[in-house]
Amino acid sequence: MALAWEALPPPLPAPTLPLRLPVQPSAAAEVPWRSLGGAPRGALGRFVAAVGALLETEAVFADLALAVGAGQCASELREVRAEVRRRGSEAIKLQEAALRRVEELGRGLLEAPPVNFAIVVDTATLVQLCHPGVLGINLELQHNVGSLRGGWRLLGGMSLASVAPHVAPLPLGARAHALQVLQTIAQEVESSWFAFCIPPLDAVSHHMFHLDAWRNRWALVLREEREVERWQAKEMLEVSTQSEKARFLAKGFDPAAPRGASLKPAHLEHRIHWSEYRDAERLRRAAQRRTARADRASTCRAASTGALSAGAAGRPR
Repeated sequence: MALAWEALPPPLPAPTLPLRLPVQPSAAAEVPWRSLGGAPRGALGRFVAAVGALLETEAVFADLALAVGAGQCASELREVRAEVRRRGSEAIKLQEAALRRVEELGRGLLEAPPVNFAIVVDTATLVQLCHPGVLGINLELQHNVGSLRGGWRLLGGMSLASVAPHVAPLPLGARAHALQVLQTIAQEVESSWFAFCIPPLDAVSHHMFHLDAWRNRWALVLREEREVERWQAKEMLEVSTQSEKARFLAKGFDPAAPRGASLKPAHLEHRIHWSEYRDAERLRRAAQRRTARADRASTCRAASTGALSAGAAGRPR
């Protein structure tokens, strides 16, 4: 079966990605995979690229949200938020096409040429990679280590540029030097970029996992935004109500006064102008609803306290 995949690319210069990678809050920390070439074509390639772009935009959105919280302009945040929504919708559509393509390829996908990805590896995983028997002679993982999977092959370049400058399989005699570099990096940094040659199915499943995780995070963001908007609207309503109340108090009418001091009919009410009568009536009804809610809450609390007291008194000592 002919598969729409590119062959492994020729050796590439080591990308200019930083050796020391801060964990939070940076785009690199949120996007722990980057394609280094040889990515799948067609529906699968478009899906992988769309998810990568989505995660990078989401990381920018998170950084801007922190900046807006510190008092910076929110217009750029709204633009990036709209871009995240757009990229998310696009990735979800492409996921459906990618799943159909996986079903079409079937077992043929397992025979597709591997692809190269730059992956962020943390200190704990680096330490495990240095244990005997974890990396084979050709630096292929013998079993799963953290988020890395057995069968993946560690390549040169990136943080191993001192061993081999290009993103390509390391020479057979470079294994000992590579392990020394891994041990040094594990002692000096919290996480770092490494190049791996991995099966294409792993790349696609990884990006599908991250898209599902993004859906959950984005749903939480939207729920929090709705909650904030609700409380802001409630606060603005309270400010407006208090302002109106103060204005009517200055004219001699108290919307929260007892029932005996209620509004007279419009043609007999001289404390306020007839054009403001409906506003005063609205404030009066709002004050009555608040008083009724407070009375009901007080009654429920008293009933609950009485029931608890009766239950405690009825228990045998």
